[in-house]
Amino acid sequence: MLFPLLQLLLASLPFISASPVIKRALSQNDIDTLQLAHYLELLELNLYSAGCSNFTDSQYTSAGFPVGFRDNICIIAGVS
Repeated sequence: MLFPLLQLLLASLPFISASPVIKRALSQNDIDTLQLAHYLELLELNLYSAGCSNFTDSQYTSAGFPVGFRDNICIIAGVS
């Protein structure tokens, strides 16, 4: 059952990869969307960085989070 599906997928690859790539200038809406995405990324990084630096392991544990939760927050924040 999986083999015919795989054959169909492999047979369609030349048609998929042959589609042209159209390059166009970014619209103001595209630029605004990218700036918003960048802002949200910075906000998320700030959130994780503050969660790593402002709280201790015992504070996370007393708030009901599992042991080692702060370590995960610090990994996401990129803090060693």
